[in-house]
Amino acid sequence: MPAKDLTDWKLLRGLSDEEIDARAADDPDAQPTDAEFWRDAEVMLPPGKTRIVLDLDDDVLEWFKAQGRAYGQRMSEALRAFVAHRRDMPHTADEIAEQEAVYDASRPDRRRRD
Repeated sequence: MPAKDLTDWKLLRGLSDEEIDARAADDPDAQPTDAEFWRDAEVMLPPGKTRIVLDLDDDVLEWFKAQGRAYGQRMSEALRAFVAHRRDMPHTADEIAEQEAVYDASRPDRRRRD
């Protein structure tokens, strides 16, 4: 379900540019910025997108669709969160065995002393 538009368009169309500027100046979330504010800013380009064909379980797809428009973007965000969580985790059986070999359950800090 799309988010409800809370803008009072009739009121906005009736305001002069000066009145709009005055209201914006009174809004603490809409304060002007200066060069110092942007000094350390970096331009971050969004990652590229690749169109693929993907078989999904019906219930998974329906759940994302039920969340409203842009369900594909939400699916991508969920996958991105999963990748970020798993990025530094071991992936192969050898990596998992190597990581498990470092831990000793009898020690409070769980690191094995060799």
